[in-house]
Amino acid sequence: MKEKEIEFWDDEGTEILNYTDKDEAIEYILDGLDELPAKYEICGYARRIMTESAESLGDSVLDDLLERLDDEYGGEDETERTDEMKKAATIFANKMLSLYSVWQCEIVKREIIDVNEWVKENCPNWLEQQKKDDDMEKE
Repeated sequence: MKEKEIEFWDDEGTEILNYTDKDEAIEYILDGLDELPAKYEICGYARRIMTESAESLGDSVLDDLLERLDDEYGGEDETERTDEMKKAATIFANKMLSLYSVWQCEIVKREIIDVNEWVKENCPNWLEQQKKDDDMEKE
Protein backbone atom coordinates (compact mmCIF):
# COMPACT_ATOMS: atom_id res chain seq x y z
CA MET A 1 0.00 0.00 0.00
CA LYS A 2 1.31 3.43 -0.94
CA GLU A 3 2.25 5.63 2.00
CA LYS A 4 0.15 8.78 2.28
CA GLU A 5 1.96 12.05 1.62
CA ILE A 6 2.45 14.10 4.78
CA GLU A 7 1.07 17.59 4.30
CA PHE A 8 1.21 18.98 7.83
CA TRP A 9 3.29 18.57 11.00
CA ASP A 10 2.15 19.32 14.54
CA ASP A 11 1.64 17.66 17.87
CA GLU A 12 -1.23 15.28 18.49
CA GLY A 13 -4.57 16.81 19.34
CA THR A 14 -4.06 20.15 17.66
CA GLU A 15 -7.24 21.57 16.17
CA ILE A 16 -5.73 23.65 13.40
CA LEU A 17 -2.91 22.34 11.23
CA ASN A 18 -0.68 25.15 9.99
CA TYR A 19 2.82 23.79 9.45
CA THR A 20 3.90 22.09 6.26
CA ASP A 21 7.52 22.16 7.40
CA LYS A 22 8.41 19.77 10.23
CA ASP A 23 11.13 21.98 11.74
CA GLU A 24 8.87 25.03 11.68
CA ALA A 25 6.21 23.06 13.58
CA ILE A 26 8.75 21.81 16.13
CA GLU A 27 10.10 25.32 16.69
CA TYR A 28 6.62 26.74 17.23
CA ILE A 29 5.65 23.95 19.64
CA LEU A 30 8.86 24.06 21.68
CA ASP A 31 8.86 27.86 21.81
CA GLY A 32 5.45 27.72 23.48
CA LEU A 33 6.57 25.38 26.29
CA ASP A 34 7.65 26.67 29.70
CA GLU A 35 10.43 24.08 29.88
CA LEU A 36 12.02 22.05 27.14
CA PRO A 37 11.56 18.30 27.59
CA ALA A 38 14.28 15.81 26.73
CA LYS A 39 12.11 14.19 24.04
CA TYR A 40 9.02 15.34 22.15
CA GLU A 41 6.67 13.55 19.79
CA ILE A 42 5.82 15.28 16.52
CA CYS A 43 3.13 13.95 14.20
CA GLY A 44 2.87 13.96 10.43
CA TYR A 45 -0.65 14.43 9.07
CA ALA A 46 -2.07 13.44 5.69
CA ARG A 47 -5.46 14.08 4.17
CA ARG A 48 -8.01 11.37 4.80
CA ILE A 49 -8.99 9.26 1.84
CA MET A 50 -12.67 9.44 1.00
CA THR A 51 -14.27 6.03 1.16
CA GLU A 52 -17.82 6.93 0.10
CA SER A 53 -18.81 5.57 -3.27
CA ALA A 54 -20.59 7.71 -5.85
CA GLU A 55 -23.44 5.22 -5.84
CA SER A 56 -23.88 5.48 -2.05
CA LEU A 57 -23.70 9.26 -2.10
CA GLY A 58 -26.06 9.39 -5.08
CA ASP A 59 -28.60 7.24 -3.18
CA SER A 60 -28.47 9.64 -0.22
CA VAL A 61 -28.85 12.69 -2.44
CA LEU A 62 -31.75 11.09 -4.28
CA ASP A 63 -33.50 10.13 -1.04
CA ASP A 64 -33.15 13.65 0.36
CA LEU A 65 -34.27 15.29 -2.87
CA LEU A 66 -37.31 13.08 -3.32
CA GLU A 67 -38.33 13.58 0.31
CA ARG A 68 -38.09 17.34 -0.09
CA LEU A 69 -40.01 17.33 -3.36
CA ASP A 70 -42.69 14.99 -1.98
CA ASP A 71 -43.09 17.15 1.14
CA GLU A 72 -43.63 20.24 -0.96
CA TYR A 73 -45.34 18.92 -4.10
CA GLY A 74 -46.21 15.25 -3.66
CA GLY A 75 -49.44 13.44 -3.04
CA GLU A 76 -50.21 10.80 -0.45
CA ASP A 77 -47.71 8.26 -1.78
CA GLU A 78 -43.95 8.65 -1.91
CA THR A 79 -42.38 9.00 -5.36
CA GLU A 80 -40.91 5.73 -6.61
CA ARG A 81 -37.19 5.84 -7.38
CA THR A 82 -36.54 4.94 -10.99
CA ASP A 83 -33.35 3.56 -12.55
CA GLU A 84 -33.03 6.80 -14.50
CA MET A 85 -33.18 8.83 -11.26
CA LYS A 86 -30.56 6.57 -9.63
CA LYS A 87 -28.28 6.93 -12.65
CA ALA A 88 -28.62 10.73 -12.65
CA ALA A 89 -27.91 10.90 -8.90
CA THR A 90 -24.80 8.73 -9.31
CA ILE A 91 -23.54 10.91 -12.18
CA PHE A 92 -24.09 13.99 -10.00
CA ALA A 93 -22.28 12.38 -7.04
CA ASN A 94 -19.35 11.35 -9.29
CA LYS A 95 -18.99 14.93 -10.49
CA MET A 96 -19.15 16.28 -6.93
CA LEU A 97 -16.48 13.80 -5.80
CA SER A 98 -14.22 15.01 -8.59
CA LEU A 99 -14.67 18.62 -7.44
CA TYR A 100 -14.53 18.07 -3.68
CA SER A 101 -11.30 18.60 -1.72
CA VAL A 102 -10.91 16.62 1.47
CA TRP A 103 -9.75 18.79 4.35
CA GLN A 104 -9.77 16.39 7.30
CA CYS A 105 -6.39 14.89 8.13
CA GLU A 106 -5.17 11.94 10.13
CA ILE A 107 -1.88 11.08 11.75
CA VAL A 108 0.20 8.87 9.47
CA LYS A 109 3.61 9.21 11.12
CA ARG A 110 4.96 9.78 14.61
CA GLU A 111 8.51 10.82 15.38
CA ILE A 112 10.20 11.23 18.73
CA ILE A 113 12.72 14.04 18.56
CA ASP A 114 15.68 14.57 20.85
CA VAL A 115 14.93 18.16 21.84
CA ASN A 116 18.49 19.09 22.84
CA GLU A 117 19.90 17.84 19.53
CA TRP A 118 17.13 19.55 17.57
CA VAL A 119 17.74 22.88 19.35
CA LYS A 120 21.51 22.64 18.72
CA GLU A 121 20.89 22.10 14.99
CA ASN A 122 17.96 24.45 14.42
CA CYS A 123 17.81 27.12 17.14
CA PRO A 124 21.28 27.48 18.72
CA ASN A 125 20.36 31.01 19.83
CA TRP A 126 17.97 29.42 22.34
CA LEU A 127 20.95 27.82 24.08
CA GLU A 128 22.74 31.18 24.19
CA GLN A 129 19.66 32.82 25.67
CA GLN A 130 19.28 29.99 28.20
CA LYS A 131 22.91 30.45 29.26
CA LYS A 132 22.35 34.21 29.71
CA ASP A 133 19.21 33.53 31.75
CA ASP A 134 21.04 30.98 33.89
CA ASP A 135 23.94 33.40 34.48
CA MET A 136 21.52 36.15 35.52
CA GLU A 137 19.86 33.81 38.00
CA LYS A 138 23.26 33.03 39.58
CA GLU A 139 23.98 36.73 40.20
